[in-house]
Amino acid sequence: MRKLIPLFLCYATGTQAELSAMYTSDIASVIDGGLKRGTAYLDNVELNANGTSSQGEWNGTLLYTNNNTFSDMYSGDGQVASNIDNTSMIRIYELWYRHDLEQQSWQLGLIDLNGVYDAIDTAGLFLNSSHGIGPDYSQSGANGPSIFPVTSLAVNWQWQVNDDLHWQVGVFDGVPGDPSNSHANTISLGGNDGALITSELNLQQNDLRYAVGAWRYTASSEFSDGSGSAKNDGLYAIVEHAAGEHDNAMGWWLRAGLADRDINAVENYVGAGVTLQNVNADRPDDVIGVAIAYAGSADRWRANEGAGGAETALELTYSTQVTDWLRLQPDLQYVISPSADNGIKNVVIFILRVEIDLMAF
Repeated sequence: MRKLIPLFLCYATGTQAELSAMYTSDIASVIDGGLKRGTAYLDNVELNANGTSSQGEWNGTLLYTNNNTFSDMYSGDGQVASNIDNTSMIRIYELWYRHDLEQQSWQLGLIDLNGVYDAIDTAGLFLNSSHGIGPDYSQSGANGPSIFPVTSLAVNWQWQVNDDLHWQVGVFDGVPGDPSNSHANTISLGGNDGALITSELNLQQNDLRYAVGAWRYTASSEFSDGSGSAKNDGLYAIVEHAAGEHDNAMGWWLRAGLADRDINAVENYVGAGVTLQNVNADRPDDVIGVAIAYAGSADRWRANEGAGGAETALELTYSTQVTDWLRLQPDLQYVISPSADNGIKNVVIFILRVEIDLMAF
């Protein structure tokens, strides 16, 4: 439950700020296979302030994560089974302002790219990172694109062409943060960083959403075998069906993406999933879902690394709202050919996610 807090700045500008604080933790365990059996405790805290006015919206988020990691230590999967898996840091995660015009808007500041691009609401139930943003996109760049856990300065333009059609174009710093120091809160422009240019077109028709997106870096990246360099780029497409409000409401999505085969480890990706909500009349907020994420290896990277053809992750999850401040989510994943590494056994992973709304107390 969020609380509305009036701030001095808000009085001065005629806005109000909504504050939220969320604690998220995962108890992640390898049941069988992977690198080794074991359990890791992952957690983070997000403090967020958001405000609106007649001219637009502003947002600020402070992020803390603990020092434990899971996939690199236990499961060995490349797509990363938990979407909060990360080393320790405290940073300003987002800090932006969006100015609204009649049918357009401009957003400027520290922006999470995945908050506006390659985002699938129905897939937000799942814990595997590939259902947040496809690995064909998330693998790109010297320090990833501007996504969790490190964002970059950006400007994003959006145009609501008509009631059904929406187009946006963004320019992001090509290297978020400091690749050599994950703890640094570095904001640096210039040098050889270049920029990431991204665009997405969305068409909404009743309960169906169709989206196509493309991205390209202005600075060159080395080939995966070190034999040359080029400008990294890729594209993706999404079809999503939103669940309704009736009993046994079903949502589903399908996403496919491609990335430069010479530069990237993952050349092609296909993800899909189905969710069911309102399956229990006594627990209307509970949701169950199944999903698949297939990350196909690029031939150049396979030859250089001696790797296999793909990693495939299957996921079964159930989310239950226990109280107004507590949500529990048991999650089971089976990963075939983790990291496309022929030396790592197929792995069974169990995760228990706990979410606590700290503003509810």
